[in-house]
Amino acid sequence: MSKTLNHPFLQQMRTDLQEVVKAIKESFGGLSQQDFNWKPAPDKWSIAECMKHLLIVYSKYQPQLPQKITPHAPKNTKNTGYKSTFMGRLFKSFVNPAKKGKTSAPKSLQPPSQSKYPLSLQLDFIEYLEEVIRFIEKTDELAIDLNKIKLKSSVTGFIRFNLGDYFEIESMHSRLHLVQMQRVKQTMKEGR
Repeated sequence: MSKTLNHPFLQQMRTDLQEVVKAIKESFGGLSQQDFNWKPAPDKWSIAECMKHLLIVYSKYQPQLPQKITPHAPKNTKNTGYKSTFMGRLFKSFVNPAKKGKTSAPKSLQPPSQSKYPLSLQLDFIEYLEEVIRFIEKTDELAIDLNKIKLKSSVTGFIRFNLGDYFEIESMHSRLHLVQMQRVKQTMKEGR
């Protein structure tokens, strides 16, 4: 059991991502490589492609995080809550797991088509989620102001949002694709 974080928002983000890690291990840990790469239709993503997509998106943020989450970052001295930015709210509307309808990922963030991925991609995926959890914990430990740290979006450097937005987008996006991966697995069971 991990220690409770000081910031309730960060505690919730960590809990959300820990639940995704647990669900990934339980739901997909025993898949064969064939099942991992199985697609419900030619224009639909496999479980592997969903994971690869999230890894591609994270590769745009990962270099920024160690530069922003440092002891020198602005502190939340007034213990204020996080306030979402306009761009943060916009991005969250695209990745909200409760939304209706589908939003296509930009081409640059899509997994290569017709690729077959090794099962080891699951380990890379879990490591990415655990790394985000460590960044959340470090942000809490250093009492970093979630509103003052800005990150470039995965789509373009011209779009920026704050660190709180990033953590919430990461949580929502991973939960959105977890539901998608679980649907793929269910369709696979029903179709065979």
